[in-house]
Amino acid sequence: MKNKIFEFKLPDIGEGVAEGQIDRWLVKEGDVVKEHQPLAELITEKVNVELPCPKNGKISKILHGEGSTVQVGEVVVEIEYSEEYSVNENDNSSENIEKEIANNQELKASDVDDSKIIATPAIRKLAKEMNIDLSNVMGTGEKGRIKEEDLIKYKERSKFNSKEEVIEFTGIRKSIADRLSESVKNIAQATCVEEVDITELISLKNKTSEEKNVTLLSFIIKSIVIALEKHPKINSIWNENGELVLKKYYNIGIATDTSNGLIVPVLKDVNNKNVEKITSEVNKLAERARKGSISLEEIKDGTFTITNIGSIGSILSIPIVNYPQSSILAVNRINKKPAIVNGNLIEKNYVYLTVSFDHRILDGADVARFLNTIKELIEKPNGEKYN
Repeated sequence: MKNKIFEFKLPDIGEGVAEGQIDRWLVKEGDVVKEHQPLAELITEKVNVELPCPKNGKISKILHGEGSTVQVGEVVVEIEYSEEYSVNENDNSSENIEKEIANNQELKASDVDDSKIIATPAIRKLAKEMNIDLSNVMGTGEKGRIKEEDLIKYKERSKFNSKEEVIEFTGIRKSIADRLSESVKNIAQATCVEEVDITELISLKNKTSEEKNVTLLSFIIKSIVIALEKHPKINSIWNENGELVLKKYYNIGIATDTSNGLIVPVLKDVNNKNVEKITSEVNKLAERARKGSISLEEIKDGTFTITNIGSIGSILSIPIVNYPQSSILAVNRINKKPAIVNGNLIEKNYVYLTVSFDHRILDGADVARFLNTIKELIEKPNGEKYN
């Protein structure tokens, strides 16, 4: 029986991920492979994953070398198969592969060998003579192999000012840059800012902390979700058909600063969680994101995004909308200010809440009313709403 060729295309792994970069091949042409066996390590703008083999067979042709960027739907590798490899014709659906990647194929950042350098002894010797650290050089040869012209190019860039270093954007950092550029390009972004007295909410948090492990951020997240329920248009996306899609579930993305760039793990069904549960899940998601062990399932299906930039120190920031969502809210740094209450001068805590939004979907009045609701919830907190 004549063998057949299966073209394995990069599956749609969700959450608007349009491409990935082949970081490392785990097989080579001619290798016999089994279904579910990892074929390659892939870097996307959201997370690093392993590509699982869709069926039993033999690697016929690898179409993209290490370091190459592959679009969703583009053929990555050709797999030769026949009855010899016990192939089930119905087991090659992209849906199965997408589900497997989302549920099972997590790749820790520590598993990726960033220090791997592909260069001949002659190139290594030349780099030493030119006083070049090969770990800073992007190879343009096959599988990222560093060539002599790569060294010359690197040297030309740095010779004008020895105090400067040119670093090429690759992997997750490049994907983040591309996605943010896409957001600014495709939407009409506008911003609203509200100053909120957070003094009473801090008191409620401190009181609750005596019995439960909670954070102030969890109270703010819960307040935002309650406001989203009252203003459903905010919890929406603009789809590819130019239609407004109102989301009737509340999955909140928490922008997390990691050594690999900004990652946005998603806290699911927040409307059904109390502040103690929110605190626990946010902490676990943030820890996995920073370790590089976050799964695709944990970054998918967000409906609204929060960035807690104030924890680092910004007094006022204007975030970029996490396209295709309609809006994003930044919690800025808390500041102490004097205030007059009942004729007495006292110290209070204030925070600026910034909402950037897609003006095609929302008007300034929509966002202002949304912010007013959050302001009311935070300034006069009802403990029962957070339990």
